[in-house]
Amino acid sequence: MKETFYLLAFLAVVFFWFRFQNSLGQNNLSVKDFEQKIKNTPKPQLVDVRTPQEYKDGHLVNALNVDWNANDFVEKVSFLDKDKPVFMYCLSGGRSVSACNKLQSLGFKEVYNMDGGIAKWKAEKLPLSNNTTPKNAGMSQKDFEKILAQKKLVLIDFTAEWCAPCKKLKPILEKIAKENPQIAVVPVDFDQNSTIAENYKVDALPMLMIFENSKKTWQNQGFLDEKAILKIIMNYK
Repeated sequence: MKETFYLLAFLAVVFFWFRFQNSLGQNNLSVKDFEQKIKNTPKPQLVDVRTPQEYKDGHLVNALNVDWNANDFVEKVSFLDKDKPVFMYCLSGGRSVSACNKLQSLGFKEVYNMDGGIAKWKAEKLPLSNNTTPKNAGMSQKDFEKILAQKKLVLIDFTAEWCAPCKKLKPILEKIAKENPQIAVVPVDFDQNSTIAENYKVDALPMLMIFENSKKTWQNQGFLDEKAILKIIMNYK
């Protein structure tokens, strides 16, 4: 009797294990299938889970960069729509598999991993986007200093198209600029102004800085809500 019970229990474990593996396999797409799936999906949510430096060296077109190894990974992916497909990749597939599993545990309904990562994508000679700009691209330091001189108080928002928290911060800053004319709020694109970003040691986004009489007096890396930003601004009155 015991032998029969143990046999049935073992078969049940094997059955659910293979179901689990098959379930993962259905979301683990080859490079070509991954590419085709993206093309067939309206406005796909495409996420590169590598480091920002890896991302800058070349990434899939329209991919957002959310570093799997960063402490704020869960916070950043929370801006994605759980009811729409999410496509994830890394260098070879290891980090993106872990990231896919995390999203599934967070309630995302449809998550796809690119098997082999960007290494296989390159091997297939498929197109990449590269946001790395020449050192002299974008505004010069003199141009930036002219922006800082336009008002006594200037709030600089270092931002990027691929930065999810930056997108959430944008309407907040626009509202603050409209309601607080004493301060100039200026967005600076991180990718298009690499020289400025390097000069001010911007190594993560979003990055907010306040300049008073052209001198930096405050900075913050990461998302802040309207109340927190206004509290800082009020200290300058």
